[in-house]
Amino acid sequence: MRNFKSFLIIFVLLFTAGIRLSPAFAQQQDDESTLSLDSANYILTPNKVCRANEEPYKSQLIGSVTYSTMDECLDQEGAQLPNSPAGLREKAQVLRNKKYDLFEGLDPYFGNGGVESYSSGSSSGGASTGSTLPLLEDRFELLSNQKAQDIVEAKEADETANDLEDFEKFKLGIGIAFTKLHNQSIDDVDVRDGRIVVTKEREHRGSFMLETHKFFTYQRLSRMFPNTHSVGVGPFISVSVADTDGGDPFSAYGVGLMMGFKDRTGSGSWNIGFGYFVDTKAKELRSGIEAGDTTTVQNTDDLLVERDQGGVMLIVSTSWD
Repeated sequence: MRNFKSFLIIFVLLFTAGIRLSPAFAQQQDDESTLSLDSANYILTPNKVCRANEEPYKSQLIGSVTYSTMDECLDQEGAQLPNSPAGLREKAQVLRNKKYDLFEGLDPYFGNGGVESYSSGSSSGGASTGSTLPLLEDRFELLSNQKAQDIVEAKEADETANDLEDFEKFKLGIGIAFTKLHNQSIDDVDVRDGRIVVTKEREHRGSFMLETHKFFTYQRLSRMFPNTHSVGVGPFISVSVADTDGGDPFSAYGVGLMMGFKDRTGSGSWNIGFGYFVDTKAKELRSGIEAGDTTTVQNTDDLLVERDQGGVMLIVSTSWD
């Protein structure tokens, strides 16, 4: 019972910590954090992330620069949107609403008065219509290609947002766990010359486990792994289905913290977790008995007793959609 209570407490603490550290929770800040930003619609945080003013992160407000539009924020060197479903959908919206200026950067080709004087017919010392028309045609083709590329990027951003939302849902996985008990588990004993002899004991074992996890994604963590589609961290719980010693199914269960990596082109994820587990079938000598003691017991099973025993575990798993 004590091991079960420890198991439950650890899981609740890990799950609560994941929620409190998640971007969604961080958006729910008190009004004091936004008093100095009420006049701006968007902020550029010190780590170069553009965020809507209604969803600031307290730790990123100091040193933030404010802008009236998302376009102005994204025009800054190195600026980007959050790698989150909301940020990616904002990126898609920005790309779809992007304006394209046919005459941008062409002032030097339209005489002293620039584009405005040319369009009003008052240009002097500038190029003729015949010489500027190819420039406009090239510019139009360039903008058309840019528009097509932006539409593709907007679609990809929406698809990535959907993938991230799916990645953050509760998922099932199967994997191999490597476990270490706090104390030795005695699997077999023998009576030789009237004395108790331990013939098999173990401290480590491998188990096949089913697990379920809940991931939360973080901007800074994802930047550490540029070759992955997304990276998540969150709590997991697991139960054994078999082990290397032929143990009973569902005889061990675990809880801990897991990190998941989802490939850009994959549909599932690879995960690695570390935590606490309980083996409900661990065996030890009965109370008052030690190896080497003399005994008249003939049935060696009567010398052992099953007890819950805790330990640590490392699990590597894969999950699927």
